[in-house]
Amino acid sequence: ESATHVGSFENLLGKKLSEFTEEERRRYSLEYAARENSAPMFIWHTATDELVPVIGSLSLAKRMAELKLPLKVSIYPYGTHGVALANEVTKCGNENWLQPMAESWVREAAEFAKTLKDS
Repeated sequence: ESATHVGSFENLLGKKLSEFTEEERRRYSLEYAARENSAPMFIWHTATDELVPVIGSLSLAKRMAELKLPLKVSIYPYGTHGVALANEVTKCGNENWLQPMAESWVREAAEFAKTLKDS
């Protein structure tokens, strides 16, 4: 399964995926986004995201790990696409966006940022 989420790719870049060369696809695809000089990354996703499959986040994390770059990955078991803070503040009347486990991403990201060395 490809990590490229076609809808996101096309919406962000403004043309059909089929119109890109293989070189362009590699240049813009998430699974190739990490480089030797990439900043540390905190990546989070929900396993049940129905719009953007978690495989893209996992592919980016894999690339970061291959490059031995600072990384924190959190995959939460539940939550639809767009849960934002996953709490009462951002649920906007949608109970599916209220995800207590995923709500911890903000705290986890802050803790990860505190561990990073100045570089």
